[in-house]
Amino acid sequence: MDGLSSSSTGSAHVTYNTKSIYNHPHVVDEEESQFCMNCKQLLAQLDEQIEQKAYLKRDLGSLAAALSEQEEIRSNIEQDKEALEEDVAGITLQLFSALNQILMEEVTERDHIVQLNREFTNKFTHLLDNWDARDSKLKEMKELLIQLDSAVHQTMSGNSSMQKRLSSHRRTPSFQQQIHNTIQIDGYALSEFQQHLKTLASSNQPIPSTPFVKRVFSEDIEPCLFSQQSNNNWWKSTWFKKKLLDAISKNKCEIQYWNGTYSTTSYMSATTTSSSSVTSSASHVSSGSNNVPMPPKTKCVSCNVLRVCEFRLRLPPASNPWLPIDRFCRDKIIAVCGYYSFMNNLKSLSTSSTLLNTFKQVMYHRRRMTLSRVGSVSLFEDLDDLDDNRRHSRRYRGNRESVVLDHSGSNSDSGSVVSVSDLQGLEGTTASQIVIVH
Repeated sequence: MDGLSSSSTGSAHVTYNTKSIYNHPHVVDEEESQFCMNCKQLLAQLDEQIEQKAYLKRDLGSLAAALSEQEEIRSNIEQDKEALEEDVAGITLQLFSALNQILMEEVTERDHIVQLNREFTNKFTHLLDNWDARDSKLKEMKELLIQLDSAVHQTMSGNSSMQKRLSSHRRTPSFQQQIHNTIQIDGYALSEFQQHLKTLASSNQPIPSTPFVKRVFSEDIEPCLFSQQSNNNWWKSTWFKKKLLDAISKNKCEIQYWNGTYSTTSYMSATTTSSSSVTSSASHVSSGSNNVPMPPKTKCVSCNVLRVCEFRLRLPPASNPWLPIDRFCRDKIIAVCGYYSFMNNLKSLSTSSTLLNTFKQVMYHRRRMTLSRVGSVSLFEDLDDLDDNRRHSRRYRGNRESVVLDHSGSNSDSGSVVSVSDLQGLEGTTASQIVIVH
């Protein structure tokens, strides 16, 4: 075709006189007008190809730059990977070295322990055998001591014991002596009291609510202070019960003689002494002096019985009025105060006394409440004094404790088992044996 030529690169271009075209626009227009439509289309396609080639060169440059950047990043990653692999290999080598060292130390230590075990096995076995033999000898000695006590009591019964044993309606002297020399204790109550001591040791309350405390309250305290025979509904009301028990438990209950001459204000911790000291002295003064007025005869606030009220009661605060009470209701309140005073100090007393001695003291206060409930406190004061004198005399004769036995049932309903208990016996008692009946 005219005006077109092929270069060595294979691209076609138009050869025309550029100088004449740029210098003479009119001439260009004339020549362009002379081109055919096919040439015009080829020129337009050539311009598009040139423009696309420029775009491709630009894209190729950007791709080359991105490729070089990616190659640099890849090179850095490979370097980091090689460094990381070297670090991991070093750490792994160190870990294996440390593990091998630990294993070697463990094996060496185990061999040493095995060797020591072989050396001391015979020594430990011999020592354990000696302990077992000593334990068995101690148990045999304790059983022999029990048998010796029983034999001594049986020999003291005399020759007539064999003849009286044949009679089924009469007890033998040896059996009577064995009964007098044996104290039987309720094992269920003792276990409840022992559980109360364990709870008290870990509690911040002076008297925690345990089954033993609830039992004493329902069996002794409530019947003693609020008997069903009392017709005074005000005394047995809920709010006054709570107020009275709160004052007694906090040692704030005041009891005085009716005219305030002799007082037992705030019943303190010396509860084991007889409560008749104040009453007997008050009665002695009132009977020995003719100038002292007699106590009034009025209704007792506790039992609501019209009788001579020798004492009066006041609960906190001090502005409250005095309430008249008779001698027997006063003994009931004093007995309950003694029990609560003992229970408030039980935590310190239990550390310096044995379980059975502490249990004996709390049972003493329960007995006082029972006697005061039937109005017989003064009736047995001479027996208590006699027991105190015997107890003091026994302290001079000896200080041997009694043997404690556990009497529990076996698998059958008809059989029972008697074993030696680990509890420490009672001091200062004539009984040689204490049997805890479960």
